[in-house]
Amino acid sequence: QKKLLAEKVAFDKEMVPRLWTGLGVPQETIRAYRRKPLEQSSHAWLVGVADPIRTTTTTTPNDASDGLPPGHIFVTGLLPALLETGRREVFITRSPCIKRAAGRLLPTVLHKPEAMLHSHWEWLNALPFGAVIFSTAGEGPPLPERGMSGDLDGDLYLVCWDAAICESVRPVPLAPPAEQHIVSSVLL
Repeated sequence: QKKLLAEKVAFDKEMVPRLWTGLGVPQETIRAYRRKPLEQSSHAWLVGVADPIRTTTTTTPNDASDGLPPGHIFVTGLLPALLETGRREVFITRSPCIKRAAGRLLPTVLHKPEAMLHSHWEWLNALPFGAVIFSTAGEGPPLPERGMSGDLDGDLYLVCWDAAICESVRPVPLAPPAEQHIVSSVLL
């Protein structure tokens, strides 16, 4: 299934490598990744959606929530691979991507959050590979709106969990949510 999703939207020969270069990934690391056979690829284009589990309204990042923790994502069907490799963060960007700030390293949820019901955790883990679920907990706009020029209505996101790529990426820091909201208001 991962192979089909990797093939469905071809790996952009210019956009993604250019973005990785801008984020500090060495050219040799990019070339080595591109030489891998498709069966060994560690990326896919996934649909971005909002956390369907969260039922409580939180106002601060410290509030308990029954969904994903603030600032985290969950990649459906990828948990076994992430646990096997010990990968806690994945590289993610919206497509198309033209700004360095749109490339992020985001923490993934690897274990059931304390406040989440066991049945909800089991349901998340039973979902097939193909979606990246963004937390909607915490202050400010959701992660895709903070620097990635995306939203949660089914945009495509490139998710890469390759160790060499993820360990080389030096993302542009995000502005705090309050500052971004003020900037957005001024621009409108």
